[in-house]
Amino acid sequence: MHSAMRGQVAMSEFRRFEIIQALAGSGKTHKLAIRYIRLLAMNASPDSILATTFSKKAAGEIRDRVLEMLSSAVTNEEARASLLTEVPELNEDQLQDALVLMTSQLHKLKIGTIDSFFVRTAQSFQDTLGMHSDWSILDDSKLEPLFQQAVIQITNAGKNLGKLATAFQWGLGGSRVPIVSSLKEVYDNAYRSIRESGGSAWLWGRFKKLPKEDAVNETLQNFASLMLSDKRLQMSIPKSVEAFKSKDWNKFLTTGMPSKVFDGSNKYYVKLSEDLIETIEPLVEFASIQFANQLLTKNKGVFDVNVELNEAITSLKHIQGLYTFDDIAFYLSQCNVMQLFEELQFRLDLQVDHMLIDEFQDTSVTQYKVLQPLIQEINQSESDRSLFFVGDVKQSLYSFRGGEPELLRNLPDVIQENQTVQLEKSWRCSRPVLNAVNTLFGNVNQIPQLDELSPRSIAKWQKDFLPHEPAVSNRKGYACIQTVEGIGDVDEVELMIQKSIDITKAIHQKSPNATIGILVQKNTKQQIQRIVHGLRNDEDQPVLASEHRGNPLTDAPAVTVLMSLLLMADHPGNTVARFHVCTSPIGKEIGLLFSDEGACLIFGKRIRLQLLKNGYASVLKEFAMKLAPFVSERDNLRMWQLIEYSNQVSSDSYLRPSSFINDVMQTNVPDPASSKVQVMTIHASKGLSFDAVILCDLQQKLSNTPKILTYKEDPCESPTLAGIYCGKVSENVLDEYCQLRQS
Repeated sequence: MHSAMRGQVAMSEFRRFEIIQALAGSGKTHKLAIRYIRLLAMNASPDSILATTFSKKAAGEIRDRVLEMLSSAVTNEEARASLLTEVPELNEDQLQDALVLMTSQLHKLKIGTIDSFFVRTAQSFQDTLGMHSDWSILDDSKLEPLFQQAVIQITNAGKNLGKLATAFQWGLGGSRVPIVSSLKEVYDNAYRSIRESGGSAWLWGRFKKLPKEDAVNETLQNFASLMLSDKRLQMSIPKSVEAFKSKDWNKFLTTGMPSKVFDGSNKYYVKLSEDLIETIEPLVEFASIQFANQLLTKNKGVFDVNVELNEAITSLKHIQGLYTFDDIAFYLSQCNVMQLFEELQFRLDLQVDHMLIDEFQDTSVTQYKVLQPLIQEINQSESDRSLFFVGDVKQSLYSFRGGEPELLRNLPDVIQENQTVQLEKSWRCSRPVLNAVNTLFGNVNQIPQLDELSPRSIAKWQKDFLPHEPAVSNRKGYACIQTVEGIGDVDEVELMIQKSIDITKAIHQKSPNATIGILVQKNTKQQIQRIVHGLRNDEDQPVLASEHRGNPLTDAPAVTVLMSLLLMADHPGNTVARFHVCTSPIGKEIGLLFSDEGACLIFGKRIRLQLLKNGYASVLKEFAMKLAPFVSERDNLRMWQLIEYSNQVSSDSYLRPSSFINDVMQTNVPDPASSKVQVMTIHASKGLSFDAVILCDLQQKLSNTPKILTYKEDPCESPTLAGIYCGKVSENVLDEYCQLRQS
């Protein structure tokens, strides 16, 4: 049994099992901190409280907020009165004791990411899980080489190459693509559902028998030879015939007159005659069967290839002792270690009596299966143990890792005797901004950029969406939608970038200290880098901007000189690098001339020996000192950040300087001087606050149908149906895709 209410629960009532549905900026971190302090006040030991979230930053904010609230209450009368009001279990005499308890047991606090909890559990049960004895986390830099090794193993084996060929054709067009990148896309998109469900969800459907080919060819010839009075109809025939002959069934069924016979409207500019429809119908039937059979073949091919890939990848992971966070969650979900409560407590040296789970809408089914025994055990206990969930289905951002917002929707029906609270007021936004949000997202059924979403998904959103209200009603704010008009051949992305730059410059000029967030939907055309470059290099009013979490250190000219110096050591024949170094202050300082090839070769050899003997940090520091008097303050800062970065890596990891340079160019490092103006994707902006936000790409589709669709009868269980989605034609040729599309 559960009850739902909007607003605040009276603080005098402590609910053992509570679900907080919190919109963005409504104070969920505050709620989590208050809950934690209430548990401390009720004599819960800090090491008995497991608090999890999805990022280290969020975990740190929860811990810091608890410490901040307690320390402020000890030293500040107003903060003390506020905290004691919200935590009635705590009295003034206990405040200092609570703070001492927290600070003395910082090393025992169980406030962290859900991944860190799973890693610690896996480390304690690695024998049970069958993992390598000295395993570590597989980071992104090692994932690509490992995947390439797996592909090489499969292709060298020489078996099942037909399955690989099918996988390469898995997209709409079936065009030729690089082998590794194609397989990586297949694996990234499909494997999670395959691992969760096995073959039962993928290997479905029966192949249909095709009409006799001779009859179809004769019909095609008749169609091609038609002479129609309407020029528009006549001109469409050759294109349809070409699509049919090239076996582009999707194009044949979605363009020209066949598309209108296929969808049943029978009208292409004008109503088609019965004779014309009768001629086209057999071709449409043949193309439909071919398309359906092709889909079933692709589904089986993707399944088979993923099984092959996983065998090879899993073997390599076990040999190298490298596992992803998803691997760890999966292995834990497949065994019963979380049900062995006494053994779990002994090995982890903890007794979990209270769970606080943040961002529950991003929990995957696999992660939930790991936590479920512990959640159920606490929920069914009669002692003073508790559960506290926080989330918002509208903020689900981890679908790429299997995040399932339906788990949060169904949670009130799963947790016994729970109290569900809606936090509707935003402490982050002003009324004008929230009015814009309410107008836009309260009417999502009228947004054309969402037309690819199923009506069921839109209905769910409308049901979940509640009008947002500001917690501070008199806060000033401003919201505006601006458009750009096409100019000649300039594409819309370039226009959007320039408009964003102009708006940012105007805000920055009036308020130099204001923080500005520039958000783009995707970075497919390097929008982020182009905006940063445009702002930094504006002739009239340059603005120090950076990518979120910083730019590569090579955004500073001085650092590029140091990279060229390393390139000279890596490849003495690189004349571009040689010219760069020789014409820089370094070249002048040591008397190195571009024309003296012999001296440059000797210099490159010297650098190589120094790198091997002293390491990268020592070499870079030596030459950074030579550059320092000639470059800007910011360039000096970036050079020292480079030296600090090189101190953190082992020289043995880089047999060639080019590998080190590649990593430097791919690693973002924050720049304090440009932190006020940040450019990022919408996804990366979650939880951040800015004085001004510029949201770009509003003309783009806000949601795209994924290439892989899955259907779950129970959101807490694995998919029961899955398949590749190749456009709306899929739904018309196979009924199962109608069910998949509605999911």
